[in-house]
Amino acid sequence: MKKLLIAAAAASMLLASCASNGGANKGAGAVAAPEHPMTYVLDLADTGDSVKFIDNTQYGESGRSTRQAKPSWTKLVKQNKVKAGDTVRIVGRVTSDTDLDSVMVGIADDSPAVNYWLNLYNPDDMEYTWDNIKAGVPFDVDFEYPVVANMVSEFKLNLGYGEQNNGFATFTFERVMESDIGMTPVVAAPRDPNAVMDLSRDLAFVEMKPEYPWENGVQNTLADPQHYQATVDITALFDGNLPKAGDTFKFTWKTKPSIDIKALKVRLVENTGAVPGWWAEIDENSSPEGATVCCTDMKAYEASVVSGELKFAVAPIQGVSLCITYDLDAGDSGCSLMFAN
Repeated sequence: MKKLLIAAAAASMLLASCASNGGANKGAGAVAAPEHPMTYVLDLADTGDSVKFIDNTQYGESGRSTRQAKPSWTKLVKQNKVKAGDTVRIVGRVTSDTDLDSVMVGIADDSPAVNYWLNLYNPDDMEYTWDNIKAGVPFDVDFEYPVVANMVSEFKLNLGYGEQNNGFATFTFERVMESDIGMTPVVAAPRDPNAVMDLSRDLAFVEMKPEYPWENGVQNTLADPQHYQATVDITALFDGNLPKAGDTFKFTWKTKPSIDIKALKVRLVENTGAVPGWWAEIDENSSPEGATVCCTDMKAYEASVVSGELKFAVAPIQGVSLCITYDLDAGDSGCSLMFAN
């Protein structure tokens, strides 16, 4: 059953839906999660101000889903996860910067816990599309899904369109109403931009390895290495409150290298499935050569303090990693270990 989703989201209907759930609890103090099955009302604005489509050619269907975006309500529903038997109602006002013929819509969990993909609805019974979208013209959506599988770690709207539309669209979202998850959601407090994050425990053991050139998506280990590198995922340190473009990241890291290193460089990258090729440069200094030097004249087995202030050139989509490098002539051997001070 295919349904067209260019429908006005009437406020009276939405309020009625909230009333059927008992409304979003606004009172102070802990609130017990409601009993399932239940109906969620989720506004697209609670996934963020906007979402940009990226290349999904590797997994998408030609002409239908080779461009993909995945706005997420994970933080909103983490207290009261969506379960099989629930109903999810999605509302919002959307504006595209690109003309699109048809956008496929679904709900999914794309976390490692479900091997990176679990449809939370039955696409054979219910396939929604947004059709004939015109650049700069807002359209309202109001639709619902019966949920057929339990959310494990992530709850996202999966949007896809074909490569024939040209380019990668950005959707901006305007709020229609407050979301209702049957209880008061916990929203992560804004991160203090002046706080210095101590990474000593999280980077207690780092193995630096030769980084070989990439050719057609594969590293050529027969070529000479370009430099020595380690990539460390620090997403969890942001507690679900990922930075935005222009934010700074101040850190310190107490460590000991196993060899002498003349200059250690650090930059911010995204190393997740949300970006093409699992790699995106998100630091204002977006290359190994231009990365920020955070420590010099490191001596083997002597304590060193690596510290710096990095800036996000673009916002990460799903995660943040530190890319740590040193030049070929900066160390005494081909690789090194860095371990807890």
